[in-house]
Amino acid sequence: MDVSSYKQDKPKVMVVDDDESILETTGLILEEEGYQVEPYSTGEEAIDKINKNIHAVVLDINMPGLTGFQAFKKIKVKNPYVPIIFHTCNVVTQEERRGLRRQFRPHAYVQKGGDPEQLLDTVVSAVEYYGNILRNVKISEELYRELKKSSDTIKTNAEGTIRAMALTVEMRDPYTAGHQRQVAVLASAIAGEMGIPREQIDSIHLAGTIHDVG
Repeated sequence: MDVSSYKQDKPKVMVVDDDESILETTGLILEEEGYQVEPYSTGEEAIDKINKNIHAVVLDINMPGLTGFQAFKKIKVKNPYVPIIFHTCNVVTQEERRGLRRQFRPHAYVQKGGDPEQLLDTVVSAVEYYGNILRNVKISEELYRELKKSSDTIKTNAEGTIRAMALTVEMRDPYTAGHQRQVAVLASAIAGEMGIPREQIDSIHLAGTIHDVG
């Protein structure tokens, strides 16, 4: 994810609607609030243009070709984190709205022709939501890198300790010199033939190296 894109002065909002007047009006409302607007009149265009620099999607439901529902699913495949706001003139019951939430999990459902402030408030919350996700992803990636770095250091230190232990055993019993290394190599080869994962094979190799330590 491009976390730096969220720091732009004007986050990008994709607006998808086959009605040119709605597309233009919605775009003007969002632009006046300081958003960059990417307008598209079909679901197919939206799916083709969606990317991780889009911070929210305002999506019409009833469109020719791909419906909003179909476009929703395909957009989520390309970017599962982007918040999508259903924007439609259809009047739905509370039960129907609950059904939409259960099936699609949209960020919100906003009625066309309603209070522009409601649309703005919803877009603001969607953009903030996406920004929080980007920040959390960045933190998680940094933590993973730090954890892997620490894990690699611990592994290196452990391998050094095990080799020193094996060398000590061989020095005390020259008759078996090289035996532990041979067992480690053989055990690792058998594990490889068995299809055991690489990390487990490395552990088996270390165990074979000190199998006579007792």
